[in-house]
Amino acid sequence: MDGRACLTVGLSLWGFLLLSGVEAADRRPAERNAEIPGVSMSLGALTITSERVTLRCDIRNDSEDDVWICAECPEGRGVAATSKGVVCVDADARTLIVLHRMNRPTYGETFYFVPSSATYRRLPAGQRRAEELSVQLPVQGDTNTLGNGFVQATDKGIHVAERLAFEIGCYTTGTLESLAQFSRSRPRVRFEDSGDEAVVLDYPGRGAWMLERAVRLVVEGVDIPYKTWLGVGIPRPREPEQLLEDMFYRFSLSLKEYRFAQRLSAIDESLLDAKTQRMRDLYVQFTEDTLSRAELAPRLKEVAVEAEREGLLQRLERAQAAAEEEQQSRIAGLLARAQRLDSTAEGLEALGLLREILAIDPSNDEAFDLMEKTSAYYKGKTMTNSIDMELVWIPGGEFVMGKEGDARQPRHTVKITGGFWMGVREVTCGQYQVITGENTRAPDDDAAPARNVSWHDARTFCRRLSEKEGRNYRLPTEAEWEYACRAGTSTDYWWGDDPEADPCTPNPFGLLHMNDGVAEWCEDVVSVGYYIASPELDPQGPSGQYRKNRIFRGGRRSAQFAGKGTCYYRDGEDPKQEYDNLGFRVVLESSSALDQQSLVSTGEPADCQGL
Repeated sequence: MDGRACLTVGLSLWGFLLLSGVEAADRRPAERNAEIPGVSMSLGALTITSERVTLRCDIRNDSEDDVWICAECPEGRGVAATSKGVVCVDADARTLIVLHRMNRPTYGETFYFVPSSATYRRLPAGQRRAEELSVQLPVQGDTNTLGNGFVQATDKGIHVAERLAFEIGCYTTGTLESLAQFSRSRPRVRFEDSGDEAVVLDYPGRGAWMLERAVRLVVEGVDIPYKTWLGVGIPRPREPEQLLEDMFYRFSLSLKEYRFAQRLSAIDESLLDAKTQRMRDLYVQFTEDTLSRAELAPRLKEVAVEAEREGLLQRLERAQAAAEEEQQSRIAGLLARAQRLDSTAEGLEALGLLREILAIDPSNDEAFDLMEKTSAYYKGKTMTNSIDMELVWIPGGEFVMGKEGDARQPRHTVKITGGFWMGVREVTCGQYQVITGENTRAPDDDAAPARNVSWHDARTFCRRLSEKEGRNYRLPTEAEWEYACRAGTSTDYWWGDDPEADPCTPNPFGLLHMNDGVAEWCEDVVSVGYYIASPELDPQGPSGQYRKNRIFRGGRRSAQFAGKGTCYYRDGEDPKQEYDNLGFRVVLESSSALDQQSLVSTGEPADCQGL
């Protein structure tokens, strides 16, 4: 789509035009699904500029009876793109649907905020009416109003719809008259004095919208930008190059400007000098809408004229190429050393080198594959620490985190590198008292899980145990917790989907009570935005939010969480408070020399003692 001119398309140009009456979703009664015979919609013209899309169409009533066509949905709570209705996207997120109707979209899409009233105008038999749709670009809205979860929560930002659908609601005269007579005390339909306009009210539970039908016009082969953000108001972080692409697509940058800005954003920040840093800052301000297009060019010229800017950038590109070559040489050396150490006897040292590689280059598949292979040598190995706490080795690997169909915790791939030690059981009352000298007010049983422990208490335990042993104990991240809980499985619980089938045995990694014990504190702050946009490699949770609620996982043993302690179940609580159903287990970070000496062969943990 060329931003230098408007694009006006007549019907003859659009060979992919689809005209149809709309069938309602399958869940509705079949007799209400039929289209109104003889009512159709055709395209007149389509105009697309960088700021707006305008569509003109004709609605024809070739039936023998008058019909009533939706003219306005004043209470629509969708995107503020049109005053006449609401906007959403379909299940593949590629069709932008503009609804002038009370009903929901009717090709299987769903939509949270349906207008509760609408104005309809009479279209007499044998006549036609011109309708116009005008939408500001890019269409903007959160995932609840715009997509209801269909726009994947991991893909916030600018999207491009390949189809534009315009859907208009219709009633027959007989239907409106019946609705008007339905309840004299609370009329569902109010006819205006002229007799050619009617207002339809859909009171909760009355179902007037179910009697509405629709005609739909679909235009294929267009590029309609729309912008989404998370319904809870947390925008997805966008990388500078993605933002620049967004701006280019919205015609805020020429191709030449875009390519220069794209090259500049690809330079490592450590290589920038004062001038190039200033240029990057200006582009960042531009993408954040704090600097206009008219202001950008003179500000850049103040830093350096165009020829000088190009010379500065070429110098940086040469420096970056040299730095990347040096980095690749270092990675090759580390990988060669790790390959030589690839054995049970020296594998943990190899894992340290592989972690270093992945910290430099998270996308290095060769290093990650070797990490998985080496880490698996110790699967099922355990060690016992100074307070008789049994820990089991959790090998690094890749898994799919989250819940199918849940926009707030969508499924996404996570890679856990290097492996770590994790407590076979929750920290017990006896272990907690040995380290902290405090009683957790749990039942008088040293083997029972320590409860009534705040998140800060759990962190204090980890710190003191670390000081005692000279090792690094901590709470697991929620990614580590779910990875360890699933242990290579993909079901609701590690043993399957049936919550009543709890085998009361260790999971495939040798861990007890992950699904069926007390709930367990994790390190992470509660943040839907971070969960959705978290990095693929070793997500650590958001930082700098000390006072925020903290994540807990598991907890099916408690009546409060009955049926909720799945592998993916997550919630949060106040880190300062103690809860009777909340405990914790620890993670011990790997230290190759000490771990290699401590590894012992062991069978499965004995039983479900301690519950």
